[in-house]
Amino acid sequence: MIVLLMGLWGCQANVSNNTESEQENTPEENVEAESASESEAAAESEPEEDPNNPPIDLNAAYEKIESGMAIAEIQELLGEGETDVSSDTGGLVTASTTWQWNNGGLSSLIVTTQNDKVVGKSTVVSTESVTDAETPPEITINEAYDQVTVGMTLEQLEALLGKGAIGDRREFAGVEDTDYWWIWGEDQGKLTATLKGGTVKGKSREGNTAESENVSSESELSVAEAYEKIQDGATLAQVEGWLGKGHQTSFTQDSGITTSGYAWNWPADRGTLRLTVQNGTVIFKTFVGPEE
Repeated sequence: MIVLLMGLWGCQANVSNNTESEQENTPEENVEAESASESEAAAESEPEEDPNNPPIDLNAAYEKIESGMAIAEIQELLGEGETDVSSDTGGLVTASTTWQWNNGGLSSLIVTTQNDKVVGKSTVVSTESVTDAETPPEITINEAYDQVTVGMTLEQLEALLGKGAIGDRREFAGVEDTDYWWIWGEDQGKLTATLKGGTVKGKSREGNTAESENVSSESELSVAEAYEKIQDGATLAQVEGWLGKGHQTSFTQDSGITTSGYAWNWPADRGTLRLTVQNGTVIFKTFVGPEE
């Protein structure tokens, strides 16, 4: 009986030892297992790709795109983007494809194609995403605006204002315009100088400090009445005869066309009237009236 029990115990021990032996891994198998575990952990920890942030910087992407490129090349670089077809006439398909970056603010790159080949490109940049704009020393935004003139070079601008940040950019038919920005921090006042062919063709100012110099209307008309009185084709001279001299908010001179923006305030009504004037006549108007 004792012999039989010992025999059974010995069989069980052998089975147990064999099972443990079969479960043991070789050193090579252990390394492979550890590597697989690390790969799985890394995959789990990697953030998902953000569709609003293509893999390269906005300005770097803009620089890589050239006229005549196939849209498929750009999509391989930046991702699919969002495409809208604007026209399909006589076998010529015109479309625009947009990619967006969300870096503190939403900015976009828009590529225009005809039959899937690039004919133009542009960017729309959020001020909030710009981190490299210098605040000009010892000069206000309005003083800076008055000193920026058509024909100045970027070198002259930066000698006056410090390094400018690249804002919106546009290129069509081989002609490029680039906006450079200078920002005054407290009220986020922004001065824009638009360069074409290496020299200034336009400028604009915005922000609380810039707006504080909007002139008050000298008219007895309310802001709404002034808006109704001014019709397209009215001259700036006529408008200033009714309202007093306006505060210039923008100025552009290009290809023989001069376009300017002007504003008048109605402090009592908390109203503002804005006009766009081209070669001396009104082409656009808008106003913000008193709060209800």
